[in-house]
Amino acid sequence: MNIIHSPQCAKRHRAKQVPIATLRDMPFGSLNHYMDRDFRTALEWHMDRDGTTIADLSRKTGVSRDIINKLLGRGREVKKKSSTAVENAILIAAYYGKTVEQFINMDEGASVSRLRSLAEMLSSDEAELLEIQARAILQRRGVQVSG
Repeated sequence: MNIIHSPQCAKRHRAKQVPIATLRDMPFGSLNHYMDRDFRTALEWHMDRDGTTIADLSRKTGVSRDIINKLLGRGREVKKKSSTAVENAILIAAYYGKTVEQFINMDEGASVSRLRSLAEMLSSDEAELLEIQARAILQRRGVQVSG
């Protein structure tokens, strides 16, 4: 049934320009409002807010300048609305200390949330080192740390 349905459905959507709104009836509510926001707008907002240059973003995330320029709509492909691979989105969002969802929503986010998303990207050895450093900072201030 699905093998027959899929080609017929695709032809119908292409021929009649029927929008595919599969996110409307999700059990936890519509996701269509998330789709209204795009990665380009969020990237521009974050870069402007933090004064980030393309060179800095590229160097610190490992995402190429070409991809960042394409996302920003610069260069030859300005007319097309660009998207990015999930891996690049995660790296760029993490650079700003956010999840992809927080990044696209241009969520200011609490510092705890930003720290948590950064900490989740660390290896276990790096996380242990970070914990030791945080404990040392607190002990230096005279704060008793349990554990």
